[in-house]
Amino acid sequence: MVFIRVVLMAIFIAGVYNRIAFGQSWEAVHNLPLQETIDFVKVHPTRSHFLFIGAKGNLYATFNQGKDWKQLMGLGSASKIYDLYFGDEHMFLLTSQGLFRSNNRGLKWRKIFHGVSDSERDVFAISESPKDAKHLYLGTRGGLFESHDDGKIWQKVPSELAHQAIQKMNVDRQNHELFIASERGLYRFSHAKNRLDWVYVTRASVGDDEAVLTDEPDSDTAFELNDIRGIVVSEDPFATVAIATAEGVFVSEDEGNFWLPLPTSGLTSTNVVDLAYSIRQGMFIAATDKGIFAYDAAGKRWNHLDRGLPSVRVKRLAIDQGEIEYLYAAMDRGLYRIPIEVGIESPEIPQAISLEKWNLLHTLFQHEPTVRMVQKQAIRYANVSNWKIRRWNWGSRLRAFVPRLSVGKSFSVSDNISLDRGGTDDPDVFIAGPPVKNEDWDVGLNWDLSDLIWNTAQTSIDTREKLMVELRDELLSQATRLYFERRRSQAELVLKSPSDPLERWNALLRIDELTASIDAITDGYLTDQLNKLYAEHPEFYLFNVYFPNGGRSPERLQYKLTFYKRFFELMEEFRKKGKPVLVCGDVNTAHHPIDLSRPKENEKISGFMPIERKWLDHLAQHDYHDTFRFFYPEKKEVYSWWDVKTGARVRNIGWRIDYVWAHQSLLPRIKEAFVLSDVLGSDHCPVGIQIESQL
Repeated sequence: MVFIRVVLMAIFIAGVYNRIAFGQSWEAVHNLPLQETIDFVKVHPTRSHFLFIGAKGNLYATFNQGKDWKQLMGLGSASKIYDLYFGDEHMFLLTSQGLFRSNNRGLKWRKIFHGVSDSERDVFAISESPKDAKHLYLGTRGGLFESHDDGKIWQKVPSELAHQAIQKMNVDRQNHELFIASERGLYRFSHAKNRLDWVYVTRASVGDDEAVLTDEPDSDTAFELNDIRGIVVSEDPFATVAIATAEGVFVSEDEGNFWLPLPTSGLTSTNVVDLAYSIRQGMFIAATDKGIFAYDAAGKRWNHLDRGLPSVRVKRLAIDQGEIEYLYAAMDRGLYRIPIEVGIESPEIPQAISLEKWNLLHTLFQHEPTVRMVQKQAIRYANVSNWKIRRWNWGSRLRAFVPRLSVGKSFSVSDNISLDRGGTDDPDVFIAGPPVKNEDWDVGLNWDLSDLIWNTAQTSIDTREKLMVELRDELLSQATRLYFERRRSQAELVLKSPSDPLERWNALLRIDELTASIDAITDGYLTDQLNKLYAEHPEFYLFNVYFPNGGRSPERLQYKLTFYKRFFELMEEFRKKGKPVLVCGDVNTAHHPIDLSRPKENEKISGFMPIERKWLDHLAQHDYHDTFRFFYPEKKEVYSWWDVKTGARVRNIGWRIDYVWAHQSLLPRIKEAFVLSDVLGSDHCPVGIQIESQL
């Protein structure tokens, strides 16, 4: 049975714990020409010491690896520079004012495309034809353009892309194909077949009636949520196309005919804002709204590259293919880089397969909330439960039993006039009588029982139900991903038990970060449950106590002894709950003659009286240990309190009356005990221990 458990643990570690690791931390690129958000970063493909950045409508470059920077283009803060493209002979600058070209490393620029409308002036992407470097394709917000003469004359490509916003383009040179990302999805243009295929759909076509809902969300919002943020074509050994989307990274190995999502294990967010590919390592690197991650193809999981990175707000990535391969990240707080030197982190199997660690991990997983509990709380907090949908449906039908009440009142007043014609000689006389008043009330009740079968509210309910189900699915996916990523981080921390303090601290921070992310979508549920859990299942009970001083009077001494007695009973009450007890504080008694400077002179003084020391003997007899004497049984002249009035500290005439007492079951985890007698500021000095946590 033990052998089977060891084998299972080895398999678990090999599957979960081995991971790729970058050998160094991120470092800031200094001497930047501005201290603002960097919109993009580019490295020259053949001259790796040429580095370019764009920010606030300006283009800057360094030709000596960041020692000096030079402004190459300034369009003003009202304009935008979207990207920089390196062709075989030219550099192209993509801006909100059109397309610029330079033939001399960007020192001089000439506008070669302006567009007719504002949307056509917004240039987002450019690419050379797979077969002809002088045949250029240009993607704008107003459609796709091409030039057959190296940018002298431009014309719209006569296709369905002529009036779509083009976001990204990239070339598959092996298959002589051009991939074009537009507002509707990804298109593949084959030069050999002269054919355009729509190979990946990102949003419903507004012209397709069967794909459009009456209550469709705002089109701009849909575009932002579903657009393609990056296209990568790797050619080692066969062409693989990868796209970055708000739902993660998708790859195709058959020229875009069939797509598969890369696993999201390890990703704290699938909202990928940029994608890069390391040719030497054969590895995808994704920038998300939660940081930067490298994909481990063997382990099928992403690894967070967060060491030394001050922010998670990444704008763009770039890879320097020089002698040392560097990854650059344009951030909201500057520019950072890290060498791409990948190794495999794998623990020593004998150290990792520890029954104690395995049992601890099992206990953690057993007592903490399950993924189902977290999912339920996420649904409850977001108010997207099935009950809400059922309540809408039942509410709309129950309307049939609720009568429509109508109350009416009619009121009229008419004059009452009569004509008295009189005699022959008398004139006619109109006689006005009292006015005639008519006043009526009516009350009506009616039921529309057809609402039991169908009513007009059902259309609105169906639309809201669809949107709510989509939101719930996204929320559950996020909660599940965060939950199991946190468990993987716990497994790595427990099984690896990193000895390096910084590595251990980063591992703990990673778990805290994932806990906070889960709390954000569950109204703090996980932290609340963990607080209850660790209150009910502590590692040990810690008492931090100031014990009474008994030197003022016999009554005070008796009070001190009574306090000792009652406190020991309390210690035992907690120890019997199944966890060890740790007591630290000012005990106000020196235990042995070695613990004070003048033991004989103080035998009748409170603090070293036999009746007081007897209580400390009582602790030792019940398996409690003075941790300092456990490590240093014969060390002399170590004290924690000195009389201020007599200036005793200067002469080191003192008492050791501050202790850390531990039950013997805790001793294997206590690595050191110390008295910091050099720390000033009080008549006492700090004392403490170094204890190994179970985590």
